[in-house]
Amino acid sequence: MTLRALSIFCIGLVAMGCGGSGNDSGGSPGSSDGRTFLIEPGPDATNKMVLAMIEAKPRDVIEFSEGYFELTSGLQISSTEDILVKGQGMDKTVLSFKNSASQEGFLATTVRGITVEDLTVLDSPGDAFKLQGVDHGTLRRVRAFWSSGRLTAEEDTVTADNFAEKMQVACTDPARHNPANPNPTETDTSSPDYNVSVASGRYGIYPVNSQNILVEDSESIGASDAGIYVGQTDNAIIRNSRAAFNVFGFEIENVRGGEYVDNLAECNTGGFLVYDLDGLTRYGQRTRMYRNHARNNNTYNFAEPGSIVSNVPRGVGMITLAYDKIDVFDNVFENHGTAGIVHTSYEVLGVPGDRRLDLYTEGVHIWGNTFRDNGNDLPQPDLATILASGGSQVTSAFPMIVGLKTLTGGAGYRRGHS
Repeated sequence: MTLRALSIFCIGLVAMGCGGSGNDSGGSPGSSDGRTFLIEPGPDATNKMVLAMIEAKPRDVIEFSEGYFELTSGLQISSTEDILVKGQGMDKTVLSFKNSASQEGFLATTVRGITVEDLTVLDSPGDAFKLQGVDHGTLRRVRAFWSSGRLTAEEDTVTADNFAEKMQVACTDPARHNPANPNPTETDTSSPDYNVSVASGRYGIYPVNSQNILVEDSESIGASDAGIYVGQTDNAIIRNSRAAFNVFGFEIENVRGGEYVDNLAECNTGGFLVYDLDGLTRYGQRTRMYRNHARNNNTYNFAEPGSIVSNVPRGVGMITLAYDKIDVFDNVFENHGTAGIVHTSYEVLGVPGDRRLDLYTEGVHIWGNTFRDNGNDLPQPDLATILASGGSQVTSAFPMIVGLKTLTGGAGYRRGHS
């Protein structure tokens, strides 16, 4: 199936799943196309949601009304097909999982045909939206969001009274330095826009081990690993979406047939990542990245030490690593302290134990992109992270290597086009 055909199919899938006509929370029978389970805000919202999860059958709709929902359990859909979960708009329907006993806000497993649209998942303990083992999954006009300064003394909690204002996060001045660093010269440790936290969930939008995935018109704010991520998946499109104040904004990992188009990555640690992770049963290839905008991705790295992402220095527009066949064209990379694009290998980040993994990216084509003001503010060593990782973290060395490349005028480091 081509990427264009996938898009058309996903649009058709929504039309197929929207025909329910019932409107009570107990799931009154609707038309032959299925029923609609309507859930209103209030103290019974969690119970009604759980009942809808249990009773939902193919072609049914789980619909949330406009408002702020305080839910104590995650929304989980499994072992079914053709289900639509919808709200009234990601600025109008907010599902708060701050007090939830479940790790994920929304979880779909082993589902063929799932669409989630027009709602926000707020303050989930773990991942906000997770699709696992899904065939034909669409996430459209959804937002993953964690309150600013999550679980710290500075937390600015999103509530029923302020969500309309607090979820509108600009990117003007990201915090470039880790506030835990014992370096008195690093004073830029907070942002007037949003303060990140390692206590936030790792992934905002997270389809994995799936196929035929579409993410569009969506947003992720504050994830402590990746904002919008697709991993170990065949055929994935991420388009018209925004990621801000995550460690990585957008991430394609071990994907066969990926496409980034018309996305905005800003105020993350890094903008875009296309790579293969070692130790898996499959490896990716063939990703196109075009008409995207990566700007001001200079937030300090706040990931838990020990992962590949925690090794990324702040101020990178895009990184490629051990992934074959990438086309990067018609993008804009601007205002990154380390570099516009970093094309690297596992020899720099640490050779993995998986001998099947090719350490080097092959078949990379980068052309027609615009670079402005990159590589002018290389980060200092992050002493707090070095101490926390027992000295194993390589974040401090990576920018120095990039700095040497910058002096030689490598592509993506100076003003102009590639």
